[in-house]
Amino acid sequence: MYDEQRPKRLEKWGLRATLLYLIVLVGGLPVAAYFGAIELKPLGLNEIGDFLAGAFGPLAIFWIVLGFLQQGEELRNSVNALKLQADELKSSVEQQKAMVGITEQQLKLDIQVREEQTKVSISKDLPFVQLRGGGSISSGGKRQYRYHLKNIGAACTEGLIVLADNDELEVPRNGIPYLDQNSEFEISLNNKDGRQLDVSKTYVLEVTTFNIRNQKRSQRFEIGPGQPKLVWCDPEVQ
Repeated sequence: MYDEQRPKRLEKWGLRATLLYLIVLVGGLPVAAYFGAIELKPLGLNEIGDFLAGAFGPLAIFWIVLGFLQQGEELRNSVNALKLQADELKSSVEQQKAMVGITEQQLKLDIQVREEQTKVSISKDLPFVQLRGGGSISSGGKRQYRYHLKNIGAACTEGLIVLADNDELEVPRNGIPYLDQNSEFEISLNNKDGRQLDVSKTYVLEVTTFNIRNQKRSQRFEIGPGQPKLVWCDPEVQ
């Protein structure tokens, strides 16, 4: 902390000391002359100049020293004021950083919320299919495995069916036709050589459907023993 009143106090004490000096100077001359310490007589111009220089020289030196002290105090006050401003600026910068951090977190949260809302909106506009087994039959030396695909989401304009890592089954090449909500489509998977499939093995059937805006949803089902099982969906149902 710094004292703004100290330079003013120095000036006040300087004025008091000057007044006291003048009183002593003016009042002391008659007293000194009375006791014979000095002789009062008319002075020439040179003597007057010498007298004034001698009389007011100490006073001038006193004010020079006082001014130096006052400037030093003002300089220290200025330095302290700059330090306070620097501390306030540092505190302000820290507060701004904290505000920026809060703003960034809020922005990230807003982005996440918008992304979630976008996913929910897109998810509602996409088809979503359910797959269930429909048994198997033998025809023309080949065995067909039938599945019923039901669309319970938005209308499907078209779709694709792919069997991952498969060399035993043939998938329909014409894909999935247009399906309204709650419409069904039968899929026939043909065994290439007519043999029974290994009942202990599962196959991955990937179904990709598109809506009217050509946005897609991909789903993967495990087929084999028992009913098909949905194991992956992108985007997920919201």
